[in-house]
Amino acid sequence: MRIGLHHILKGEHTEGMSWLQKVLDIEAHNPNAWSLMGLAFLRKNELKPAQEKFDHVLEHSHSYTNMNGTSNDDPYALVSLANVQHKIAAATESKSAPTPDPKNPRGVKTSVSFYFILFYSIFFSYKT
Repeated sequence: MRIGLHHILKGEHTEGMSWLQKVLDIEAHNPNAWSLMGLAFLRKNELKPAQEKFDHVLEHSHSYTNMNGTSNDDPYALVSLANVQHKIAAATESKSAPTPDPKNPRGVKTSVSFYFILFYSIFFSYKT
């Protein structure tokens, strides 16, 4: 997985993703490999595949047990989904409005609301 991340961070997304695919061939629901695949797509600005990868992490987070023996929603995947939503909203905003207001674009407002909801749900899911 580290080799895959190394390639992704160097901008060699295809090579990095092929290393991550090898991890997924062995361990199909590894949340770290799926998150790094999502990161690769996000860095390539391919938002739909990135969203699908982070959604996969969340869908299978309860079936995957980490080293501590727990299986909670992955905070990184939740925040990454908020980033994807922010980029989608910003792209939609730039396409639909030729001169968006830089002080209060709707995309930023939507993603900030999404971040708030995510952190609120994380906070209450970890309280005992």
